[in-house]
Amino acid sequence: MTSHPLPEHLKKLIDRWLDEDLPEDEAKELYSGLAETSGAIGWMADRALLHQWLGKTTTDLHFTKPPIARIDESGRWPVRSLLAAAIVTAVGLALLTIAWPRSASASANFRVQQALEHCQPIADRHYQVYVENRNATRRQLLRSRNDRNSSTLWVRGNQFVQQFQHSGERLAWGRDAFGAVWFTVDGATAAVFQPNEIPDSLEEVCDLRSLNLATLLETLLRDYKLTFRGKAHEVETIEATVRPEIKRSKYGKIEIEIDRDSSMVRRVSMERIQNGRIAATVHFDWIETKIAPNSLYELSSYLRPEAPIVDHRSPRGERAELLKRFLGRLRVTQWSR
Repeated sequence: MTSHPLPEHLKKLIDRWLDEDLPEDEAKELYSGLAETSGAIGWMADRALLHQWLGKTTTDLHFTKPPIARIDESGRWPVRSLLAAAIVTAVGLALLTIAWPRSASASANFRVQQALEHCQPIADRHYQVYVENRNATRRQLLRSRNDRNSSTLWVRGNQFVQQFQHSGERLAWGRDAFGAVWFTVDGATAAVFQPNEIPDSLEEVCDLRSLNLATLLETLLRDYKLTFRGKAHEVETIEATVRPEIKRSKYGKIEIEIDRDSSMVRRVSMERIQNGRIAATVHFDWIETKIAPNSLYELSSYLRPEAPIVDHRSPRGERAELLKRFLGRLRVTQWSR
């Protein structure tokens, strides 16, 4: 498994378990975390050694407690004693987690971990995107999600390009390899914002409508409780809810569908939180994955010949006016399909 930072709540459970201060219901959560979290057993072995040095017990392991290592005359811990203690601790924990039956939550974590390991950073993913208004009806949602030409998204890491067709206009916008965000309407005029000058309003819609899959999966493993919501012949649906200790999150409930055979994420739905309330739910439906040309993410691919480009060197206010018009059109395409 790919190594990722250990969640703080799991570290606290480990310390409490070593202190013999962990109730049975929380111990079950610990066992599941040890079974499914990369690096957890190694970290616990290190903590067990520290507890040994402090004279604390590890008798919850179903093995004979190794003698506490003693400092030799040189003032150093004997390497053999430390190594033996680490091996006993690690092996004991490994056997413990293998013997403990995986809960539904642990299995969901394992499936998300598999999806992350199979996530290819160089691949280009093609999605249909729909931003669901809180008041949208189910009929409107299904109709919009079946209209693949209305809103499409290509993503490669932090780069993206999205296109809309609405009322005879073609809107295109994206982020290039250098982090600049650009947009154009019908390729007639374009505006470009460099990474250090992107307005909050534009950054917000970038965050809302784009999808960095690897970052999302890492966030789910770190900050969310994962459970199975349903299993079909081809896909498994996992529901993610923010852990109580995470006080601030841009997203509420998240739902993902993972292909059983390939561990590929087929669909993502995310609740977007603003001011403590659900502002919208964003749906990403996978269409295809392939290696696309770099030009796909470049503004020049969407402009007419000799179309003007407005940037920080343009007359004051011109770019802001274009942004206002673009965001207005974006909101119309968001709710009117």
